Parts: sequence; C-alpha cells; structure tokens
Amino acid sequence: MDDIRSNTHFAGPLNIFLGYEIKFNVRCLALVESVGIWPWKWIEVSRGFYQLSPRMQRAVLLHELGHIYALHQEKRILRFLDALFRPEKFREMCHNQEHDADRFATQLGFGDELCRLYAALKEQDYPGAELYPSLQSRIQRILEA
Repeated sequence: MDDIRSNTHFAGPLNIFLGYEIKFNVRCLALVESVGIWPWKWIEVSRGFYQLSPRMQRAVLLHELGHIYALHQEKRILRFLDALFRPEKFREMCHNQEHDADRFATQLGFGDELCRLYAALKEQDYPGAELYPSLQSRIQRILEA
C-alpha cells in the first residue's frame, strides 16, 4: 500500500478508488460515505468533497475504505435488534467503528489530514448524528495512535 501514501493527486476524474466505484450524490449528508453491502459496495461523495485538498480527499476515502474492509455496514445490519432494544450498545459499536476507520487511514499516513479536517468541521445536528463520536474525541484518538 505504499502507492497510497505517495500518490496524493488524482489523475483525471475520480471514478474508482482502490477498486471501489466513487459516485457523486447531491443528497449525501456527509462529505463521503460508504454505501451498500458486500459485494455491492461503493463510496458516495458530496459537493464538499471536491473542496478538499487532494491529500484530504485521499484521507476521507481511506477512512471509508476502513469501513468497507471491516464490513461495518454489515455488522450494523446484523446488530439491528440492539439498535431497537439496547440503543446505547449500538451507539457504542458505531462510535468504535468510526474510530477504527480513522485508525485505518491514520496507519496509512493520513492522520494529520483527518485531524485538520475534524478541527475545521462543526458538530452536526441531523438524524443519526448520535452514531458518530465527537470530533474532539476523534482528534484525540488519532493523536494518541
């Protein structure tokens, strides 16, 4: 994966990233998000994604690949009953998945970019926001890694 660390610019339009299709979605609430279940998975990006630097784009795409490789969406589906009957356990699992995806990108050399991005963002208030750890806790975990 050394090529991931060294190649910080996208050549031409972004369509595929390490084997996964990249799709623009005007309704995407996040900068980027992984979508679908195995084996039909892709990454959706919003308009805000294109305002990021190439290295920051790479960092958030690697974060999403961390979710894809760890099958986080599939695990959330399997733990659906926890979401209904033990929401605090489901929320804890989701927070841990976000930290795991951050760690994946950090281990590939993109922790600084994630920290800069999280420091620039504001905490969001939208349905599902409680499933994400605070930006400050994410920065702290990345710096501790």
